[in-house]
Amino acid sequence: MATKAGSLLSLDEAKAALGITDDTKDADITALVDGISARMEKALKGGIFVQRSVVEEDMGGAKVREGRGSNKVRLKYGPLVSVTSIVDEDDETIAATEYYLLKREASLVYLIGGWPAPSAYGYTWTATYTAGYADTQANVPDDVKRACKLQLKAEWARKNPDLKSKSFGDVQLTFRDSQDLLPEVEAALAPYVLRVW
Repeated sequence: MATKAGSLLSLDEAKAALGITDDTKDADITALVDGISARMEKALKGGIFVQRSVVEEDMGGAKVREGRGSNKVRLKYGPLVSVTSIVDEDDETIAATEYYLLKREASLVYLIGGWPAPSAYGYTWTATYTAGYADTQANVPDDVKRACKLQLKAEWARKNPDLKSKSFGDVQLTFRDSQDLLPEVEAALAPYVLRVW
């Protein structure tokens, strides 16, 4: 059993963080790690930790249709690693020589000559690209892995509903009623939130 490809911890890393050596709880641990990883990534507002390929239809969305006259379009996910293709609604591929990545961390794509003026019904593109901070789960930044382990320990301890707080070394955790991310975890994620330019 393994965690999902986009999860922030492997099953072995998660079990080590929890101090568990047997395999009887692997399914529970895997599900918890996958869920925490998804919530942590959602907090990035479009950021992706483990690189993956994305197909984004209606690239640029409303900003392009509003006809703001910009040469820039912000893709939904990031940070941007590479663009495989940009195809317009007529299935015409925009040549890679016609655009470049303006700001990888903000996922901005700059089209030389500007994006076509929107028609009355809007004009759309489909972008296929790779986005994410780390090329593999093993290369997720250490501070993010530590934050995931902290959240994992807190949620694993909460499996006992009577437990209101728990100490891990010199760290004291007080549990909330919901599955919100811990304030320490939110603080660790702040540098990775996708910036809008």
